[in-house]
Amino acid sequence: MRTEAELRSWWPSALRPVQAVRGGLRLNRPATLDADSTQHLGRLMDENEGVRRLVRNRVERERMFGEIHTEKATTRRTGLAVALFALRSVMEYVDEWRWQVSAWRRDVTRSPEFASALYKVSPDGMINLATYRLQQRAILSKAPVALLMSTHLDALDRGDASALEDERIIEGLVDAGVKPTNAEELATLKRLRELIELSRDLRVPSDLPAFEALAADVSRLQARANLLQVAPMNPDRDLAAARVYSSLEAHFLEAGAGTDAEDLEIAVKDAGRQTVGA
Repeated sequence: MRTEAELRSWWPSALRPVQAVRGGLRLNRPATLDADSTQHLGRLMDENEGVRRLVRNRVERERMFGEIHTEKATTRRTGLAVALFALRSVMEYVDEWRWQVSAWRRDVTRSPEFASALYKVSPDGMINLATYRLQQRAILSKAPVALLMSTHLDALDRGDASALEDERIIEGLVDAGVKPTNAEELATLKRLRELIELSRDLRVPSDLPAFEALAADVSRLQARANLLQVAPMNPDRDLAAARVYSSLEAHFLEAGAGTDAEDLEIAVKDAGRQTVGA
């Protein structure tokens, strides 16, 4: 498991595979393949008089275009398959962030109220604190919801070592599932859960990378790849596919540089120009 500093430093590396897949998907669009194949054939005609003469025949021109189109489509789909495999490492990275945030939220010592709760506790004090924890857990585990609420609020006010233990016990009991006995206790328990969640929110840094948005991007890209019926391909098991991706990676990254929103905006503008031209 990486440290927080390592997770933060790896963020740009996590974005790269997503950009490559986005670019691969864009370059595999039918309209893009058609346009690139037409451009490729045009270059061949400009560079070779024999080709120019050959494609005067419609059948030969369509045959040559088809070969170019098939080759590009096959190569780009292979490259996309390899790019998709790298998304696994991105989701592993996201899962590490999720685990880290969950750990922070469970760590009562990260709450501002308890930041210095254990600073001046001696070794003997830690032993006494462990004894207190056992006794208080036995009491609070049988306490009504109202007592849990008042103890929670009192712990936030005191902020000392015993308050820290009280809060740990209360949060553990609520997570395990406190059973209210009537409507009033149900309302109090709901409010207690809300207060605990607010307290936990403060334990998480506010400047984290947008890893959940990254996970959503990955999910959308994988769904689009599924529509193309392109499955991930492990480059370590297919060296030929790895070489194909290596030759296309820069092209994919360039094509995937813009966001989907920017890409959609361009598509809308293009459609508008075509309508005006018609």
